[in-house]
Amino acid sequence: MKWPRYCEIVLALWLLVAPWILNYGDSAVFRIVNVTAAISVLLVDILSVTLRKRYAYLTVLGIAFGLLAHAYFAAPPQAAGTQNNIIVALMLLMFAILPTEATLPPLSWREFRSTDSE
Repeated sequence: MKWPRYCEIVLALWLLVAPWILNYGDSAVFRIVNVTAAISVLLVDILSVTLRKRYAYLTVLGIAFGLLAHAYFAAPPQAAGTQNNIIVALMLLMFAILPTEATLPPLSWREFRSTDSE
């Protein structure tokens, strides 16, 4: 089960549409940052889910830190854009540290159990 990656994909889709739903105003920089971060997260998670790249999902940590830094240092801060980017970045950080096989027992237990049944 790859539920952490699917949650990240949903957050990336939200980042993609948020500038138009929350009406960021004339701030093209926030739109560019959101779209770039969303596309990056989508690509990394799709690669992680389909091609089974074991630690590719950890790239989302860098994207989330970049999104968080942009929201913190943005001048002038857009109220809706800043709050949205901070919340989404923190949620991405939480999901990015979860392994892809978070619902399975540890690998050593699975190996022990497979040798036990033989």
